[in-house]
Parts: sequence; structure tokens; C-alpha cells
Amino acid sequence: MLKNEKKDHSSVILKQKDTEIVTLKKQIEFILGATNTGIDIIDSDYNVRYVNTEWAKIYGDYIGRKCYEYFMGADKACPKCGAREALETKKQVISEEILVREGNRPIEVVSMPYQDEYGNWLVAEVNIDITERKKIEQKFKNYQAELELRVRVRTAELSNANDELNKEIIHRVQVEEELKEKMIDLERFAKIAVDRELKMEELERRIKELEAMLNTQSRKK
Repeated sequence: MLKNEKKDHSSVILKQKDTEIVTLKKQIEFILGATNTGIDIIDSDYNVRYVNTEWAKIYGDYIGRKCYEYFMGADKACPKCGAREALETKKQVISEEILVREGNRPIEVVSMPYQDEYGNWLVAEVNIDITERKKIEQKFKNYQAELELRVRVRTAELSNANDELNKEIIHRVQVEEELKEKMIDLERFAKIAVDRELKMEELERRIKELEAMLNTQSRKK
């Protein structure tokens, strides 16, 4: 192959690679936009070094801007800054943020520290939309709260029912005690009545004996 042909062939390959890179970048940007996922790079001074195209459409030009001002509209670093923690610990940090400028959209931020070719520490962040997850978590919290309320109500009902049952048991015991006392009184009265009846029978028998004796004496006279 001639020198010019080689050069032309190399140019064609480079153009193909450039086209493939552009196509791949467009595909990546489409996926990031479709999933509400943002990518940014921040340096140790909180300067925004990069924001993916789809996300930049919302927040605008990032050149020369601090991350806390660019994303949060704040004048100083966020209290729980995942990027700062990642730079300090040199470890990946996962945190959650609320994007006020996007209607309080909740995101999960994965902050990953790394060094560039000059040895400078940077943080690459992947910002994942967790709106649906938060909705599910809220539904679960609502369900849990409702379930706890039902348990408390049912427990109160059972407690009241138990109190009423205890009252009924106490009342029945009192009634039984009163009935026992009345039965004892009836037995005592019955015994007295029987004794009285026996005494009456004995008295009648004695009267009859006396009458018989009187009749006998009268006939002898």
C-alpha cells in the first residue's frame, strides 16, 4: 500500500472512530437524560469541572462555578458534602440530596475520589434519581403507621374488653358470694323450721298423752 493510501486509510479509520465516539456519547447522554441520572466532576476547591450535557441543560454553563452554588444555589459547601468526605477519606461515599431547582427531586449521590494524570484529587459523582424509591418508602411508612395505629386501636379495644370482662367476673363472684350467703341463711332457717316442727309434733304428742291420762282418771272416778 502506498504512503498516501495508508494515510487516507488511517484518516478513514480515525473518522470512523470519531463517529463511533460521537454516537456512543449521544447514546450515553440519552440514557442519562431518560433516567434522570447526572454525572459531574468536582475538584478539591469545589469547582465544577464537568457536567454531562443533558444535566447542564437544566443548570446551565458550569465553567467557573462552585458545585454548591451551581446545584444548590448556596453560598457555601453543603453541611454533609459527599464530595468533601470522599476527598478526605479517599473512599467512595454514598449520600442523598434534594434538588430544589428540580422540584425537590431526591437523588442518591455516589461520590468517587480519583487522581488525574497530574496527581490532583478529583471527585466523580453519579447522581441517581430515587423519586420512585422514595415514593415506595413513603407508602411503606404510611402503611406501617396505619398498621401501628390499627394495632394500638385494637390493643385498646382488647384492653377495654378485658377490663369489662374482669368487671363481669368480679360482679359474678360477688353475686355467687351473695347467693352462697343466702343459701346458708335458707339452710339455717330450714333447720330452725324443722326443729320447730319437731318441737310442735312433740308438743302435740305430749298434749295427747296428757289428754289420755285425764280421760283415764275420769273414767276411774
